[in-house]
Amino acid sequence: MTNALRAAAQNGTPISVSGIARQAGFDRTSLYRHRVLLALGHAAELKPATHDPAGATPVSRASLQTDLANAQARNTRLATRIQRWKSAYPRR
Repeated sequence: MTNALRAAAQNGTPISVSGIARQAGFDRTSLYRHRVLLALGHAAELKPATHDPAGATPVSRASLQTDLANAQARNTRLATRIQRWKSAYPRR
């Protein structure tokens, strides 16, 4: 399991519990029974990749979740603005 995590981090492969279990030759359900290995997998998911095969700057899951939350908040603000505009300028 730890070898699979290390290899995925070095290759820039997206890390997920299912993917690591598959690469390590584990059944995913057995991985969920080993809390320490599962915690290692979840911790690895949160770390940014050290190498990106596409040459882009690696990003962490936390930064992507922050970007998503910001985009959702912006969509909410824009929807509110549209509703205010519609009520201020109704169709004739």
